[in-house]
Amino acid sequence: MLYSWYRWILPFKSNIKLGGRSYSKREGLYLKINDGNSVGWGEASPLPGFSLETLEDIIKIVKKKDYLSDISKLPSSLQFAIYNAKCDLQKQFDSPFKVASALLAVGDLDGILNQVRQAMDAGWQDFKIKIGRGNQDDEIKLVNCVAELTGAQHLRIDCNRAWNFAKAKRFMLSLKHKIAFIEEPTISPVYYNKLSKYQTIALDETLLRLNPEELSKATKGILVCKPTILANINRLLSEKWPLVISSALESPLGISHLAKLHSECSKLSAGLDTLNFFEADTLKKFHGNLKIDQGFIDVQERIIPKEEFLEQL
Repeated sequence: MLYSWYRWILPFKSNIKLGGRSYSKREGLYLKINDGNSVGWGEASPLPGFSLETLEDIIKIVKKKDYLSDISKLPSSLQFAIYNAKCDLQKQFDSPFKVASALLAVGDLDGILNQVRQAMDAGWQDFKIKIGRGNQDDEIKLVNCVAELTGAQHLRIDCNRAWNFAKAKRFMLSLKHKIAFIEEPTISPVYYNKLSKYQTIALDETLLRLNPEELSKATKGILVCKPTILANINRLLSEKWPLVISSALESPLGISHLAKLHSECSKLSAGLDTLNFFEADTLKKFHGNLKIDQGFIDVQERIIPKEEFLEQL
């Protein structure tokens, strides 16, 4: 069986700010496995500032001959690539599923409400807003207005650990309805048990810090899992928490694999609406495209990178 690795770079339409960092592009490696009869593809794209490994780290690893001897000890992004390339090779995962939240940028209230209306007209049912950096009273008004429009159970909030306990409690008590969940409301997860009395809490970045024993004692809410960053999904599934597979700004290949994975392990909507951040020319670098129809991703069509746009290691 032949393993080949290719480096790629895809620019964003404009710079994206996450966790205090600014990103102008996404880059990583594609893995192609050829067994002589079929070919499977996978993506390894650690996200700087979030992943424990860097792109240069994984390049050094795959240049070694013995890196496949114990895949469980490899960095998360490499485990993700190898797992999905093998599934792609075997033609597993071929059912359509409901994709999740339209990711809404925080800005003018009327502008965001128009975005929501347009997305609802296009068939989207679940929505996500990133907040925590602006005036809290304005954000409370925003969330209440969007929740009235979509139905509170269809709205998710990501605070990116912006608040202390007092601010998080004030925000939650100011909401008119119980929404789907609030993701990472405070800088420390020690408050999540108390805050869960007011709204459902979702864990994301915290998952990198918790060992199995700590996770089992944590507030039972929602797990927002980014397999590129946290590979051991089986451990999370064993906790029997509701699970949302979420994007770490992967390319179309990675998003298609996340969609397939989500269809097997969750009945909730996923968090994969990030491809619109890329330049439109990005899609020309792939055979096939991700079809989103009325809020559903159809994962039956394989996404295959065009090798002429890639640099083989």
